[in-house]
Amino acid sequence: MGLKDRVRIDRAIPPEEAQRSRATRFWDAVAGSCLHKWTTGMNPCDAATRILIGLAPPYSDLDIDLAETMMFEAPKHPEIHVDVFDVSGLDSADLQQYIPRLGRIYHTPIVGLWKNVKSFNGPMGFAARISL
Repeated sequence: MGLKDRVRIDRAIPPEEAQRSRATRFWDAVAGSCLHKWTTGMNPCDAATRILIGLAPPYSDLDIDLAETMMFEAPKHPEIHVDVFDVSGLDSADLQQYIPRLGRIYHTPIVGLWKNVKSFNGPMGFAARISL
């Protein structure tokens, strides 16, 4: 069973509850994978290469697909540390602290790249999907 099947929206319950449930199931799946849940305030890891990916798991099937692809591909590159976080409730100013030069956010995913603890400009949306 793929990630999208595990986090499928239950249409029999109110939308807000369905989205909360989906987010919980998504983070449970991430906890059992090579991806790392990240939240604001956490220090960056000390890996030589780090990717920070902002997703909207309660809402976006495309972000769920991307996370599933990363769960499959990341183990092939153990030298890269992959953190994921939920962009819900965060604004561009909040995220500027963690992904410099990000600019205004219009859609997910949001991607930040660090090499040797130095941040590089990260793309968002379609450009971010292609970059990964």
